[in-house]
Parts: sequence; C-alpha cells; structure tokens
Amino acid sequence: MLLKQLLLLNTLQSYNSFREAASALQKPESSLRSAVHSLEKELGCTLLTADQKGIHWTETGRQILLHTEQLQSKTRQLYRLQDLLYQAFCHKIAIASSSQYGSLVLTEIIAAIMQEYPAAQFSLSTCNNQALLQLLISQQIDMALLQIHEIERPLLINTLQGLPLELHALTQDSMCFLTGPRHPLYGRQQAPLREIMQCSRLVSKDPSDHLTQTFFKKYGCTSTILQMSNIISQRKLIAETNYISWQSFSAAQNSLGLYQDALHILEIEDFSWNCTLYSVCSKMPTFGESILLERLNKKLLS
Repeated sequence: MLLKQLLLLNTLQSYNSFREAASALQKPESSLRSAVHSLEKELGCTLLTADQKGIHWTETGRQILLHTEQLQSKTRQLYRLQDLLYQAFCHKIAIASSSQYGSLVLTEIIAAIMQEYPAAQFSLSTCNNQALLQLLISQQIDMALLQIHEIERPLLINTLQGLPLELHALTQDSMCFLTGPRHPLYGRQQAPLREIMQCSRLVSKDPSDHLTQTFFKKYGCTSTILQMSNIISQRKLIAETNYISWQSFSAAQNSLGLYQDALHILEIEDFSWNCTLYSVCSKMPTFGESILLERLNKKLLS
C-alpha cells in the first residue's frame, strides 16, 4: 500500500467522475481507475463504484475517507517540516557555560547540530556563575550550563528558583587534581588533602577560584593559585613541575582524552567536594533550543 494511493482517494472525493478527476489532475483516467482497483484488491473490499452518473462511495469507502483526510493533514505538516527546521535556527542561540568542561561539551554538540542544520547559528562564552546569572536575567543569553559547587548551592539555587527559568540537574561530579609525572604523588589514585597541598602549587583556569580558597580554608589548608588563561601552557607547566590543576572529575577525564600528555588524576582521600552541572533556560524554549537541550541530556545522561 502506497501513501499516494490513499491520498488519491481523498483527492477523488472532490470530483463527480473519473473523467472529471483525470482532466483536472492531468492524468490518464485508466491510471486513476487502476490505482483504486489495486488498493481495493489489497484491502479486500470495494471502496467506490462508478457508472454514467459518476462516482458512488461505499460505506467502507466513506470510513476510509475519514482516515485519509487526517493522513493528508499530517502529510502537509511533514512537507512543512523543512520550513520549521529552518525557522528553528533563524535566530542565533546564545549560550554560556561556567566551566571548561561545559564549554567543551557544548562545542561538541553545536558542531554536530551545525552539520545537520547548516542554517544554525550559535554564540558560546565562558564566564563565572555571577556573570552568567546576570546574562540570564538580562536575557542576553538563551541557555546556560551552570556548574554549582556545594558551597554556593543554597544561595544560587534560591536565586534561580525566584527567576522565570527552568533548572535541570544533569550530572553530579566530584573535584580532583591533575598531576604531572614530576609531581611527588604522581601515579597514586588518592591522597589526603593536606598531603597534596604540602607538596603542590595550584594552577587554575577556573574563574571561580574563590570557591577553591574557601574549600581549602574550611579544611585548614592554604594555597596560592596561579591563574593561566592558556590551557596548553597550563598543562605544560603541570607536566614539568610540581604544580597541580584543580577541576571536576569529568572535566579531568575529558581533558585526558583530548590531550596526549602524561597527566594523571589524583583524587582526595579524606574529603569530598561535589559539584552539580545544571542546564538553565527559559520556561518556553524555542524549537532550536529544545533540540540543543535534547542533545545535551542525551550526551550527559547516557
């Protein structure tokens, strides 16, 4: 059974005879009769009869016509799908992330979407949580990935819940360190925080380093954080000295997969500091934003 055979029935009901239909559709009358006969044979029933007075629909034919009318409506929607997809990305979608890991994930998803939808346009930026919230409130961005550490969670969650935004937890993560081969603890899976900080110097690209200081002070440790904006230079420094990098475990794993230098993940043995990655967007996302969120959930929750 072909779709065009069913849709032909819906077309025929507008005409009084096969001859009239053939003339209007500019098709041979024999091909119209043959298509109907083939469909009747497959369905095992008579749909219509034709005589000198014209076309007469059977009761079965009238019942099937009800379905073909719905089918024609759905088919028209499918033909409009290309226009809908173009409209989905007719405006640039502005996104921001508060973490390196979030930016890397979004970059990968955006690249895949743009292969399927060449008209899609995105802008992606990385900033700290406070700046990111201001961008959301002022509607300068459409969607955000917020990495919220447990130290700041109560304040930020209360702030977000008071805004007209949808907040969804994606993944929960723990914080760890990246060490190089010259670090005294290189190769160990875990070590106490105090031992790590006694033989390490911290280098970071994270714009939320006040949280790191707060965490260390909470457990009686201090550290001077060297900030570096170039991630390649940062990794080279870690590989050649006793510097370490403080980041989420998923970001560290992702980083090891992207770069081929000999770095190692060192977890904290005696304390845990978790962080949660949230997606934040308006309560009525556009079709394009919905596609992005769907890809994001599939990527992070699989």
